[in-house]
Amino acid sequence: MLSDTIANFLKNRGVTCFSERNDELLMGSHYGGRYTGFCLEFATASAAFEKVMQVRYRNDFPSINLVPILQPEGDDPDCLVSQLFCTKSDSWKYEAEWRAIHAQTGTKFVYDSECLTGIFFGPDISQDSLKIICLILGGRNESVKFWRGRRSTTEFKVVFAHFVYTPTIEAKRRGLL
Repeated sequence: MLSDTIANFLKNRGVTCFSERNDELLMGSHYGGRYTGFCLEFATASAAFEKVMQVRYRNDFPSINLVPILQPEGDDPDCLVSQLFCTKSDSWKYEAEWRAIHAQTGTKFVYDSECLTGIFFGPDISQDSLKIICLILGGRNESVKFWRGRRSTTEFKVVFAHFVYTPTIEAKRRGLL
């Protein structure tokens, strides 16, 4: 029964991952296209983030108590399996990850544009990509802040500096170009 529940869970669920960190070099390399990507910052008080679960990091495999699952009035098996899939090895602790488990595969994580508070660009992002992202995401939320990353010269991390993006047309209108 548990193996069927896990198999069904994997077949019919999707996941969106978040992190508390934006300055971790390994994450910039693994998930940020070798520092050519970007990281979105959210205000997480909205309803879209209510079901996001913090990943637990452990040295041993997690286990589930089958008794609540097998009882007629027991815990929701999907909830217990979700908890299983929010557990990772201590080796991944640097990620400080949170996960949203979706009721079906291919589901996009949807949030109100006001929830987006910042965009942190990797040190090696192309100028064209940076401009496109600023135009698209900044156009959806005028209060979003932009941050340009660079590798620290004193620590193994990425440091960010705030910048204001001015579209080329606006820069020309102001006589800046």
